[in-house]
Amino acid sequence: MSDPVVVEGVPFSFFVSLIREISGITPKSAAKRPKDPHLHPARETFRRWLAALRQHFTPLPPNTIVILFKLLFPEEDNKRKYELQETKFIPLLANCFGFSTTSLEKWNVEGNSGCLGCELRRVLEETHADPSESVSSLSMGEVDELLDELAASSLFTDEPVRSKYPKHIRRPRAAVIRRLFRPLAPLDAGCTVQIILKDLRPLLYPQIEKHYTVALKDYNSRSYTMLTKEDVMFELDPPGALYRMSKVVARLDEAVEAHEQSLNPGQPRIGIPIQIPKSSKAQSCEHGLKFLQGAKKVYAETKYDGERAQIHVEVPSDGTKPRVTIFSKSTRNSSLDRIGVLPIIRQALGLEEGQTPRITQNVILDAEMVAYDSDHIDEFWRIRGLVETTAYGVRGSRRISGAGKPSNNLDSQCSLASSVNEGRHLALVFFDILYLDSQSTLHRSYDERRDLLERVVQTIPHHALLSKRTLLQPQCGSLTAHLCEVFANAISTHEEGLVLKASNSRYNDSSLPWVKVKRDYIPGLGDCLDMVILGADWEKDRGRGLYAPTGTLTTFYVGILENASEIESSPGTLPSFHIYFTTSYGLDRETLEETNFLIKNSDPLEYDKKHPQKGLPYTYTLYPGIKPPRILFSTPLLGELYGDRFTKAAQSKYYELRFPRLIKIYRPKERPWQDGTTPEVLLTTAREVLGVDDKDKDVRDFCNGLFGQPSSPSVRSGKKRKGQQKDWVSILRRVDKLPPLERLEHDHKPGGTRETPTSKGTDEEEASSPLTEVTNRLLPPFMSPKLGSSSRLLPRTPDKSRDSDDLDESPPPKRRKVSVMSSPVLSSPPFVSTTPLQTHAGIPTPLTSPIFATPTSSRAAVKPTLEDFLRCSLIWVAHDKSKPTTYPAIPSDNELHSIESLFIGCGWSKDIRGTSTSTWVEQGVIFVEDSTWLRHVMDTISQRKQLMLTSVTRGADHADHNLPKRKPIWVFDCKVLN
Repeated sequence: MSDPVVVEGVPFSFFVSLIREISGITPKSAAKRPKDPHLHPARETFRRWLAALRQHFTPLPPNTIVILFKLLFPEEDNKRKYELQETKFIPLLANCFGFSTTSLEKWNVEGNSGCLGCELRRVLEETHADPSESVSSLSMGEVDELLDELAASSLFTDEPVRSKYPKHIRRPRAAVIRRLFRPLAPLDAGCTVQIILKDLRPLLYPQIEKHYTVALKDYNSRSYTMLTKEDVMFELDPPGALYRMSKVVARLDEAVEAHEQSLNPGQPRIGIPIQIPKSSKAQSCEHGLKFLQGAKKVYAETKYDGERAQIHVEVPSDGTKPRVTIFSKSTRNSSLDRIGVLPIIRQALGLEEGQTPRITQNVILDAEMVAYDSDHIDEFWRIRGLVETTAYGVRGSRRISGAGKPSNNLDSQCSLASSVNEGRHLALVFFDILYLDSQSTLHRSYDERRDLLERVVQTIPHHALLSKRTLLQPQCGSLTAHLCEVFANAISTHEEGLVLKASNSRYNDSSLPWVKVKRDYIPGLGDCLDMVILGADWEKDRGRGLYAPTGTLTTFYVGILENASEIESSPGTLPSFHIYFTTSYGLDRETLEETNFLIKNSDPLEYDKKHPQKGLPYTYTLYPGIKPPRILFSTPLLGELYGDRFTKAAQSKYYELRFPRLIKIYRPKERPWQDGTTPEVLLTTAREVLGVDDKDKDVRDFCNGLFGQPSSPSVRSGKKRKGQQKDWVSILRRVDKLPPLERLEHDHKPGGTRETPTSKGTDEEEASSPLTEVTNRLLPPFMSPKLGSSSRLLPRTPDKSRDSDDLDESPPPKRRKVSVMSSPVLSSPPFVSTTPLQTHAGIPTPLTSPIFATPTSSRAAVKPTLEDFLRCSLIWVAHDKSKPTTYPAIPSDNELHSIESLFIGCGWSKDIRGTSTSTWVEQGVIFVEDSTWLRHVMDTISQRKQLMLTSVTRGADHADHNLPKRKPIWVFDCKVLN
């Protein structure tokens, strides 16, 4: 037996023993969770390990606790960046230990652990003499130093770390890895790999079940009680001073250092990022206000769509130039990346030559860096291009001076009058002040901080702005009503949302938190699209969050059809899709298991990047910015996606949903992939949501002017905004069960005459408001009037909600009852008859009654003209798409793509309580071209008739006044018409 290894300091193997002990805790299945919610085995394990640390290594070597936090919570270590993911890491590890890369390359294939550190441990244990008794010869301090040296080669690492190892003395990355890994025992080496990858979860909480069904159905995120950084803080310092320090100092290592130096927990320091408050999420306006019940006053502040910038400015006493440091949301020092806004900061604080300074010593400001275009804040994704053309850091493009080296004149790289990106430029929106002239303002109220901010920051039109805010005041005794109005205004002006702040709240105040109010947080009001799903894969972050093995499909690949016109002109052409983004969230565990079963039993093809897949009924291209999928579907599927507005990836030509959540994947028989959103609809929808006019508008307006025609209304036009705002007010009031606006107008109008929203304004206003009457037509998922139409303009109610495992950016969308529809369940069955269409002077005249009709309906069957009749109809055409059609011209916005959509839109859904209708729809219309289609239509109607008979019988004893009113459906033979 070899002599024991002697290590100076705390052995790294002692730290790894903590990981080993926590990993041995057996997770609880959903049916066997502990009854005591305070039972915390991982924290108990850490408490015992900490006692052993203090017993055997007192006094602790310097920085032991700081190093402990960096090793135990590597995801919080924002100073060090390694730029090593599994693909780049594997060759370095193979070279270090002298084995083939093939032994590690399949770390994430089905059946393996999905953890590179676990796979390295397995390989080393196969060759190690006695891995169970191995102790590494490195201490925690030595491992930490080697990690510093390894991170120093990355330009994203903080400058203080990089300066310790200048390039001329720094060893090559491979040499550092050899020095780090070769002395380590197998388990120690595996832990070090995961520390560098910044994810210890697969070692701390290993996956037990290998089959996706058992893992998804029998376990969830509460099966493990995870050890948190707060748990460790309170074990180290039970009185809580360390925890309070962490609420001010954003970085864990700096918080520990400040605590060990007995600094004031509430005192910020210039150059040390301050912890950003965590915001609560409002699921409705009323729900948001409940978080602030102790507030004296509540302000609704505009939430800007930009990049967070915490700005630290220090004015040297020697009269030299002010020093500005900018920290990103992740606490990374991004000053060089954001050098384009330095002149804005200096001018706003009066620090440029010839100005009167507005500060004397220093200041820390909270701001949002945005892209600005003309007179408004531009789309979020525009920031990326502006930074690349102005930054001096790693995010910037290379700007070469005459000598062939980057210029050192940083001020020459940026200007307030920047002409890059078609007139766009970076701007700052200031919304808080945290430190002023060496005095903390964190303890001051929001009102006081805002007053200070307005005195310190000089606004610069289109460059330095103060966040807009509105003081909420009760309307008709309700603060919620005013918030609905303010939020509706934010939506109609294309803002991201609001942040509610209490006038008497401190910064990062847990008792009076900031509350985000966004559309996608409110069930059913986010942006919803039907997109084509073409592939899937296990994604490590999502898979580990679900404790799902590598055989589970957690991430789905979304594409869009690019050759619709070619398919239409040449029916034999294969569909061609562009796969350009992925979605990993949205489905609850049960639905995800069902979806996995559906896909795995549909003969998918394994993706091979070296050889194009053969046998697929479509072709595809893959956006280079995403990892290839594991499998491709043999038949494309249609998925319903829900998200928060739209963005674009670098060099991508298509918009994509931000924070996309997958609500449902349809079986091909339910809805075909052909119902997916088209590029044209996607572009139109995204521009409408973001408030962006199309590129050809200026040309069209110029041409219209030549012929004396009026210009087309802008997406941001006042008339259009006014109509949208009123509709959104009605929607938000309904969510919070407030009286409808029409009732309030009636109550306050002299004489009691009711004035409906549609009775006001000009025809232009009505036509320009895409949300007209939306309060009476919350359409279900199938009800897209055109192929792939978005329901952002017509808010949708997704099918399924998610469990607590799947909450990422918002609460799950839930189906809502539509209370404005008041029609009891029918007590008599619908009747069926075929109805050819005859015309007299252009007026359609049905020969008999409609096929499905509500007996109590008093709607007239005959309209003045065919155009008027069809404009008030939902229409489905039953015909052979390979042959020319003979049906009359119909409004394209009213045409549906399946008979099921027609049934749902007219209130004849399979699920009698799972649908809603629209007030503008007066009837459904089916055009039939030949006898074959007529038989199919009538058989389908007969089946639905029987289903409705059963539904009526079941519901006869409990009529629900929230059920939608059923609309008549007509079947017309086009041959008679023609």
